[in-house]
Amino acid sequence: MTLRDIALICFAAASVIHGSQTVLVAKLRRERKGLSRGEAIEGIAVWGAAFLWQFGNFLLALAATPQFDGPAEGWHTVFWTANLVRDVVLATFPLLFSYICSQIPADGSKSARLLLRLGRILRYLLWPLTGVAVVAMVAADTGFPLPFLSSDLAGWVILHTMLFYLLIFMVSTVARHAPAQSGVPARMRAHKATVIAAVVGVTVFVLMLSGYWHLPVPFLQYIGLAAMLTSVPFSIASAYKLYQYPFMDAFIREVLSGVILLAIFAAALSANSSVLWITFCAVVLVYSKAPLTRWVERTFLGYGESVEEQEERIGTAIRALTQLDEFAARVSEILSKELEADWVEIPATGAGCERISDSGFRSGVIAGSARGWTPVHEPAITHRSHCRAAARSTSPSAPPAEATGAHGASRDSRPARADQSAFSVQHAERACQSDPLES
Repeated sequence: MTLRDIALICFAAASVIHGSQTVLVAKLRRERKGLSRGEAIEGIAVWGAAFLWQFGNFLLALAATPQFDGPAEGWHTVFWTANLVRDVVLATFPLLFSYICSQIPADGSKSARLLLRLGRILRYLLWPLTGVAVVAMVAADTGFPLPFLSSDLAGWVILHTMLFYLLIFMVSTVARHAPAQSGVPARMRAHKATVIAAVVGVTVFVLMLSGYWHLPVPFLQYIGLAAMLTSVPFSIASAYKLYQYPFMDAFIREVLSGVILLAIFAAALSANSSVLWITFCAVVLVYSKAPLTRWVERTFLGYGESVEEQEERIGTAIRALTQLDEFAARVSEILSKELEADWVEIPATGAGCERISDSGFRSGVIAGSARGWTPVHEPAITHRSHCRAAARSTSPSAPPAEATGAHGASRDSRPARADQSAFSVQHAERACQSDPLES
């Protein structure tokens, strides 16, 4: 398998990952309350730019010759367009990184706080420099290079500025001890994933830039490919920080299992390219998907059982109830045990089971997550003394007095299936875990 084949596989997978996360971030911004339009645009801009970068690299590899020495016959337009897109996006990365610095809590060491402040202040200088770099890149890609502005020099400055910001991310993340000492497994996993992503990013960038420094480094082409893919571990780390949201857990599960399967399949293709062998490997990987996904959930997400298994078990217990007059109380008991909640709201009127609205549920369970889309930001976790009051059991004659005020929001109920456990139980459990460092 050639370098071009490996690049095609990697860039295609990275494009799917970043495209999916951009959609999920947009979905998250629509659902969350109290956030400004600017914050939503920043979140979408980060991962939208990462998608354009990876997709541009994919199109460039697709349109290039097998030797990667120029466009293939008949692919000149695609090659030129892809090269233009990725160069423009590359020029904007330092500016985007400067805005990410404003999302990182400055609660680490003094040196980390100074670096964060410097990274934030540099945004005012990066705005005009980004414009100059974009002009230089576009001029060079369109065949009209500027005599006073070299695109190679612009690329050199961009890459070294990106390395500087990656160092800021690494130092500020390692210097933060609050997530690691919180005792909340989900926060500890998110912090560990961010540290790994930052260290990997800095290491790969240093090795890649050693070519600019005229240092002998073996496998420099493959190191350059790895450097172009450093957005993927940051993408996974940012999803870890949004552990309160079920679709982000599903994102992590599918991305990790998909990357593992893809790596195995690529290795199998390198060993043999016969049709029979490829078919055999494909069938084996299809049947391996379910156990591999389950292993990813246990190892990387900390689930003792899958969400589907837990919901099916709870649904079976609810369907086994036979006394209609005790239905609300018994369902409340079942769900409160799973959620470790003080109360569960199951209105006895109407058909089936109803749950509290998204706003009401989040105000009781996951209200503390804020600005979690950035690659290195740890979500703020508010005090959870009221958190286990995630749902309340009532009857028509006894409406909950706490429906507003004490638990944060009014309950605008929406229908839901009883056998879905109503609340995606495992996410509520993790969101409700107490943090000894919370104020």
